[in-house]
Amino acid sequence: MNDTGATGRTGRNRNNRAAATLPIAIVGAVAVSLVAPTPAQADDTRRHAATSPQPSARTAARVAPVASHVAPVARHAAPVKTAAVPATHTVRAGETISAIAGRYGLSTVSVLTANGLGWSTLIHPGQTLVLPSAAAAASTASTSPTATAGRYTIAKGDTIESIAERFGVRQQALLDANGLTWSSIIFPGRTLTIPAKTPASTVVALNAPQRENAGIIIDVARELGVSDYGIVIALATAMQESSLRNIDHGDRDSVGLFQQRPSQGWGERDDLMKRRHATYLFFKGTPDAPGLLDIRGWSSMTVTRAAQAVQVSAHPDAYAKWEKSAWAWLDQLG
Repeated sequence: MNDTGATGRTGRNRNNRAAATLPIAIVGAVAVSLVAPTPAQADDTRRHAATSPQPSARTAARVAPVASHVAPVARHAAPVKTAAVPATHTVRAGETISAIAGRYGLSTVSVLTANGLGWSTLIHPGQTLVLPSAAAAASTASTSPTATAGRYTIAKGDTIESIAERFGVRQQALLDANGLTWSSIIFPGRTLTIPAKTPASTVVALNAPQRENAGIIIDVARELGVSDYGIVIALATAMQESSLRNIDHGDRDSVGLFQQRPSQGWGERDDLMKRRHATYLFFKGTPDAPGLLDIRGWSSMTVTRAAQAVQVSAHPDAYAKWEKSAWAWLDQLG
C-alpha cells in the first residue's frame, strides 16, 4: 500500500473456502457480550445481498459476519436525494430497513417505528414502507426510555449496530468503550457506556482522474452483477488504499487502485496496474487471494469489515470514513 493505507496480506490457503447465499433481512441479530466473548458464526443478511455469479468450490468462509448494517439497492435505482424524503418507499430485491433508512438520511429505528416493525422483521420486494420526516426521525431517535447521558440499558432485540446507530457513534468505538469484541454477545438488562459522538463526515468531491477511476470500478461491478453495496465497499476501499489513483508504488510491492500485492497471490504487477483487471480481482479474487464475492457473509458486514476481509490491512478501521462519500459517488456516477 501507499501512504493512504497499508495492505499487508498473509498467505492464504486456496482450498479453505465456501460459498453462502444470503436472504433479504432487515438487520442482523448478531450482537456482542459483556461477559466472556463467544465466537459467532452468523450468516444473517445485512444491507446488501449480492447478485454475484454462482459460488465456486474455492470460496472461503474466512470471516464470520457481524451485525447487519447496510443493504443493497436495485442495480438501476435512480439516485435519491436526502434533501427531500418521500412519504413512502417500495422495497426492491436485496434491500433492508437499515439500507433504506441510510439512503434517505434517516435512522433505522425511526423507519422501524413508523411501520410498526421490529429488528427481526423481514421485508419483501414490492412492500411499501412509510418514511418519516427528518424531524420525526430525529424525535424517534432521541426518545429512548432506557438511555441516559453516556449510558444505555440494553433492550430485547438490540444489537451493537442498532445501539451505535441510535446514538450516532461508530460500532468499533462502542465496542472499545465497553471492552467488547466483534464476537462477543450482549444481553437485555446490561448497561453499556456510550462514547462521544464522532464528528459527522462530509462528502469528498472527486477530481477528474478519480471520477474516471470510480467510473471504471462501477462499470466492472455492474458487469459482474454486484449490488450497490458491493460497489460502495469497492469505492471506499480504493479511496483508502490509493486515493482512487492508479499508482505504480505503495507499501512493499503494493500497486494499483487497490494496492494489490503480487507477492500475496494477486497476480503479476503489470496486470495489477490495469484498472479493470484490478477491479475484477477485488471482486472475484484469485486462487490464492479471495475477492469480496468470495467472503462468506460479506453483504452482512459493515463496510470496514468487508473491505478488511479482502485487503487484510494494518489499519482495519480506516475504510469506514469513506462510506458516506462512496454512496454519493455512486449516486453521481452509477
